Amino acid sequence: MVYSRGIDTVLAFCFSFFIINILVLDIQLCLPSHLLPNFLIDFYSWYIREFDDYLFIERPNFFIGVIALESLVHVPLSIANAYGLFTKKAWSSTTCLIQGVSTITCLVAIIWDMVGSQKASRRMFMIYPPFMGFGLLMVVRGLYVPVYTKTTITHDVPKTTEATKKRA
Repeated sequence: MVYSRGIDTVLAFCFSFFIINILVLDIQLCLPSHLLPNFLIDFYSWYIREFDDYLFIERPNFFIGVIALESLVHVPLSIANAYGLFTKKAWSSTTCLIQGVSTITCLVAIIWDMVGSQKASRRMFMIYPPFMGFGLLMVVRGLYVPVYTKTTITHDVPKTTEATKKRA
């Protein structure tokens, strides 16, 4: 039970970060710049200068697809997961599993490109791979952490009924 609370706390932070990161930084790859406020464009420029992220500079097609997936799937799942974890909903294990597998799949493609292209800076290797750990934690949460919900017994069923009696 203590492990479950610790995992839920870490994942709640992770889901909050996903929502903010996708809505502030990643979405700028898919939207035209005239739709965005200047402070978001300035943040995007700072991020590219600071981390030398060639994926944001070159905008490869697979990366745009990953960002679109994150925008359309991960944001709603992150909101649902955060709500499900805070309110201890039974379905939160399933949604954590879905988002964990999706996160790992996206990161495998990104890290594979980073290693294969040999364009990635050291700082990029400090940013992307740790999220693989969060994805694995979501999968573990979805598969192994039990969800305790309130259950009520409506009525007792007698143990011996006509259907369960032995027939001679």
